[in-house]
Amino acid sequence: MKKIFLILFLLLPSLLFAVETIQSYKPVYFLAGDNENQVKYQVSFKYALCYPFETGLFFAYTQVAHWNLYDRSSPFKETNYNPSIFWEIENVNQWLDFARVIPYEHKSNGRDGQDSRGIDRYFGEMQISYGQTFNIGLREKAGGYYAISNHNKDIKRYIGYFETEAFAQIKDKHGYIGHEKIYIKGEWTHKYYWYECGLSIRLFTEKIQPDIYIQYYRGYGEFLLDYNKKTEALRAGFIFSN
Repeated sequence: MKKIFLILFLLLPSLLFAVETIQSYKPVYFLAGDNENQVKYQVSFKYALCYPFETGLFFAYTQVAHWNLYDRSSPFKETNYNPSIFWEIENVNQWLDFARVIPYEHKSNGRDGQDSRGIDRYFGEMQISYGQTFNIGLREKAGGYYAISNHNKDIKRYIGYFETEAFAQIKDKHGYIGHEKIYIKGEWTHKYYWYECGLSIRLFTEKIQPDIYIQYYRGYGEFLLDYNKKTEALRAGFIFSN
């Protein structure tokens, strides 16, 4: 036991540094839908591998799950695992919020056999916006594929090579409003389209967290297992980081 405490004491500075360098990446949320499209949640973070934090090399991890919570045994229908490594620069100027070069991104569902799904990709991504209080913007992501699992060889036609997002948000607090955001993102360049719309609103005061979040998804590729099946889902819940 003493050895364990000694090791923890020696590692404490590194652990504290690790906590400080972990930042939010993609939105973190928990949503509930109908009996067909039940619970969906996403957790995501990025870790700065070198200083400074606004410019440098990052490791990121995102996990999104479809959980049939309403069923008797509450099984997980699918969980997608999404690690990546990228170089990023933030707050370049008053227009360019960030630019990323993502040389490697992996996404898979952790299954084996016929249910196994997986892709390895690369991307470039940037976001521009205007407005300090009422902020509108556009984010564009484009890239290609290194490798694709034999069980989802045609996935490119369903999820594509691009992702475009348009959004409007309130960045500063004004009485009962603040942090509200509405967006639409997707890939519309072919018949196997997909898009996602979302709205997040604060509960009257900044002291109540998290925010209310409503999400609507239509098209292909929401999850890897049924990437070639068109789905439509409306869910509502909470968003913890946006």
